[in-house]
Amino acid sequence: MGSSFTDFRGYGFWARDGFLEIWLEALAEVVPAEAPRWLRDAEQHWRLHARTGFQGCVNADLDARLTSEDRVETVLALADQAYDYVSRVAGETGHVPAAWLNDRGVGGEGGVWLRDLELGSVRRIADAFAALLTGELQTTAATSPVLH
Repeated sequence: MGSSFTDFRGYGFWARDGFLEIWLEALAEVVPAEAPRWLRDAEQHWRLHARTGFQGCVNADLDARLTSEDRVETVLALADQAYDYVSRVAGETGHVPAAWLNDRGVGGEGGVWLRDLELGSVRRIADAFAALLTGELQTTAATSPVLH
């Protein structure tokens, strides 16, 4: 599994592709049907990057999509909903079921999740994502550890 750098406004974090793909899938899952066009476009982009298997090139494309503070706030609220959603999927076991990941094609065609994934891995990505959007995370590609 490769790693990709998620960046926004000059800062970012490295994450293992699979965990980032799960996060983008969760974000896409909570975009409401009546969302504005820019958010529907983001949803499509996030699903593409969650489900294609772009090794080392998973990209949330935040700078291009979050061009105003209103959009940043909208996606921050979605991030809370996305984590709540994936937590419900994990249920009492605290693990995201491999079946859920495979049913959605997370990781791309031919990629198969063989075991359930600990929810803590998704939490680390969710926390880094929110910290990035709020400006609290200020690591660069040279200084960020790889989250897993």
